[in-house]
Amino acid sequence: MLLATSACANSGDDDAGSSDGGNGGSVPGVTEDTVTLGIVFATQTQAGAAGVGASSTDLPIMNAAQAIVDGFNADGGILGRQIELVEAPFSTAVPSYSAEFQAVCSTLTEDNSVFATMTDFSPPALEVLVECLAEHRTILVADKTAQSFPQEIWNQWRPYVYSPGAQYFDKIAERLDQAGADGYFQGRKVGIISFDTDYVRKIIDDEVKPKLEELGSSVVSEITVTPSDASGDIGNTASAMVSGIVQFKEAGVDQVVFVGIGPEAPLTFVGAAAAQEFLPRYFVGTEINPTFQASTSPAAYSGARGVGWIPVSDIGDTTGAETMAGEACLAKVRDAGIDPTNDEGNYLFLCNYLDFIKAVVEEAGSFEADAIAEAYPNAPFQSSTGVEFSPGPDRTDGVTNARVFDFDDTCSCFRYTDG
Repeated sequence: MLLATSACANSGDDDAGSSDGGNGGSVPGVTEDTVTLGIVFATQTQAGAAGVGASSTDLPIMNAAQAIVDGFNADGGILGRQIELVEAPFSTAVPSYSAEFQAVCSTLTEDNSVFATMTDFSPPALEVLVECLAEHRTILVADKTAQSFPQEIWNQWRPYVYSPGAQYFDKIAERLDQAGADGYFQGRKVGIISFDTDYVRKIIDDEVKPKLEELGSSVVSEITVTPSDASGDIGNTASAMVSGIVQFKEAGVDQVVFVGIGPEAPLTFVGAAAAQEFLPRYFVGTEINPTFQASTSPAAYSGARGVGWIPVSDIGDTTGAETMAGEACLAKVRDAGIDPTNDEGNYLFLCNYLDFIKAVVEEAGSFEADAIAEAYPNAPFQSSTGVEFSPGPDRTDGVTNARVFDFDDTCSCFRYTDG
């Protein structure tokens, strides 16, 4: 049995730590001397890579994870405790992502005991992991993986989920407003591509359609995709995208908007549409990894616009490394004899999570969940990836401010419009 009944029975005892930092044996993964963190990473086959939004078949970050942790420990660890790292591989070549997440949770909470878990790849079924970790009073810190869900979903697992470098997709109406301020959507016939879930449907009907109408466009067609639960489901998504191209062409769609969806469907749709010489404009967001998408079908993205908040994902810019936190991160990698040049973005993401956990725990002065939730909005977190940490009221995502970016044909890349 993957979920220990004793852990579930005690799940309400959130704050039963001692007064000396909440380490009295009741906070998972915390002792007087150490704090144990988990990292979930993909072990991918080529077939599974596209399904989790990956451009390669391994995750180079694991080559330097321990070196980065060693660097943090040399700087004092977290609240005076040395960090111990538990690696939890997630295989994308499995019959069920949900079952694999249950196995990962078992590794983190039963085979080991971790205080918090970090992950940054993008499979569906993430909520299975979040629910399991929350039942074991274990925090999840995730950005990319969490962006395709609204705050409403994450509320049920508070105070055990944080996305300090993300903006959840329920902010999409605000993003459309930003993108359409200069008339970008005026007169456009819009086709929406989204996940087929109740919460996505509600946001489309209540917010996206009214906002697009306000901006002078009309929604004339929609394609919905069932979130995949295995790499084998990619074929079903591809089939839906190919048939959707015909549907969009017949409806006269000239602007496509992706809503509450990960990188898999856009990757399939845009390439297949270009092959059929169907070239609408695209509106995108950080959650689909625009830099990776544009690198696969650059000609198809001419005229595209997006709103995002992570420079590495939005425009392929790693100038976050020029921040104090970014420079300190890459110094830890170099100190271990590893050249960070080719995988700079991955290293910065891991440092980001470690910096966040350190900042919020030390702001709280405790490892207890409720104390961390209270400290979250005021945590002195400095992002390694160039993200501005500015959590809104009653939010667990950390990004309020986002930036518009346009596709630049001269470089076949996206660029922020504000420089």
